[in-house]
Amino acid sequence: MPRKSASKTFHDAKSYFRAKATSVKAWELPKQPTTFAPDGTWTNIDNDVTPVERRIWGHWSLLGYWMSDILSAQSWEGASTVISGGLTYREALLCLIMGTFIIAIPISFNGSIGAKLRVPYPVAARSSFGYVFSRVPVVIRMVTALFWHAIQTYAGSTAMTQVIRAIWPSYLNIPNHFPENAGITSQQLLSHFIFWTVQLPFLLTPPHKL
Repeated sequence: MPRKSASKTFHDAKSYFRAKATSVKAWELPKQPTTFAPDGTWTNIDNDVTPVERRIWGHWSLLGYWMSDILSAQSWEGASTVISGGLTYREALLCLIMGTFIIAIPISFNGSIGAKLRVPYPVAARSSFGYVFSRVPVVIRMVTALFWHAIQTYAGSTAMTQVIRAIWPSYLNIPNHFPENAGITSQQLLSHFIFWTVQLPFLLTPPHKL
C-alpha cells in the first residue's frame, strides 16, 4: 500500500510539473472566495478583514518582529557607515537610536488602521487614494520590497560565502567566468543562489504563521 501511494504521489508530481512546463493555463490559480466582495470582483481572501483565527499576533510577536528587523546586518551596516563618516561609535549609536525612534512614529500611525480595523494595507490605502489610484502606493511598496529583498539577500550571500569558506577554504578559489564589468564573480553568484534557495521556504510562510 505505501509503495502504491508513493507511486501515485510521484505520478501526480510528474503530471503537475509537465503541465507547468507545457501549458500557460496550468499557471492560473483558482479564484479564492471572499466574504465581502461581490461575485466577479478581482480580489482574494488577503483583501478581506483578517479573520479571527488569523489574529494570533500579540505584543510579544510585534516586539519580536521589529527587533528582528532592527537587529539585522543592514542596521549594523548603517552604524559602520556613520562611523566611516567620521563619527565615534557613541555618536553613531546615538544617531541610530534617535533615527529608530523618529521612524517609529510614522510606522505606528501607518499600522494603526490595520491594528484597529483589521484591514490589509491595499484596502487601507483606498481611503486616501481611492479605489483605482490605491494601486499606486501598492506598486511603490512592491518596488521598495524588491530593493529591500535584494539588499537582504546580498548581505546574506556574503555571510554564506564566509560559512562555506570556513568549511571548504578552496571555495574562494572558484574560477570566475564573468567579465570584470559584471560587478559579480562566479563564486559570489553561487553564494547568492545558495542563500536565496535556503531562504525561499521561509518567504513562502504566510504572515500570520511567522
